[in-house]
Amino acid sequence: MANVSIKGQGRIGLEVAERVKRPTAKALTRTAMDVKAEEVNEMRRVFDRPTKYTLGGVYMRGASVDKGRDYAEVWLKDFGGKGGAAAQYLSPQIFGGARKLKRFEGALKRAGILPAGMFAVPGRDADMDANGNMSRAQIVQILSYFKGLRDSTQWMSDKRRATLARDGRRNGQVRKGFTYFALHKRNGKLPPGVYKRLDYGQGRVVVRPILVFVRQPNYTRRFDFFGVGERVIAARFPVHMRAAWGR
Repeated sequence: MANVSIKGQGRIGLEVAERVKRPTAKALTRTAMDVKAEEVNEMRRVFDRPTKYTLGGVYMRGASVDKGRDYAEVWLKDFGGKGGAAAQYLSPQIFGGARKLKRFEGALKRAGILPAGMFAVPGRDADMDANGNMSRAQIVQILSYFKGLRDSTQWMSDKRRATLARDGRRNGQVRKGFTYFALHKRNGKLPPGVYKRLDYGQGRVVVRPILVFVRQPNYTRRFDFFGVGERVIAARFPVHMRAAWGR
């Protein structure tokens, strides 16, 4: 009789556990979806014109009874495409502290353009996109220009300069051509950075700052990722749990 009683309790316990697991998993998953949506809204609120790439940097993985995952999670993607991983470049905004090198800064450093311990920020005459970031086209242009040069301050070849001059005329620009050069140290009024030298002909030359080299930037916390998550969980999980049990 004792054995029969124990087995009966075991079956009942299993049935109750299964009944609890599935609605709980649904409630966890739906709550995580709400958390993700609110994290994206928070980024729109605290950041200046965040890109679609940044807004898409939040990922959500739901709970699954079949896969044995009794939790749902929301975090930043630790992988990325050309823009880098959101977990890397957004972490200083969440935890505070020093900013890490961006991908294009790493490329500048490998090319010998960016000095050790320095970071690059857009200069006054950098081409900016609609999101307030330096345009990718200009970043690619700079990297392509310096690629293969023995010295970052070396002028491009006459053939390359002539090509750029033709491109300028074809695009309806009045300048005859331009070159890039880099300064590792201050030169008079020019701080370290990458400059564009515009040659309008007849001895008229203009130098414009495109990138300025600065010491490692430090950020204060701006993105309250965990606070947002905790508030949403407290408000939405009971609602989703009641709805899941009701179904």
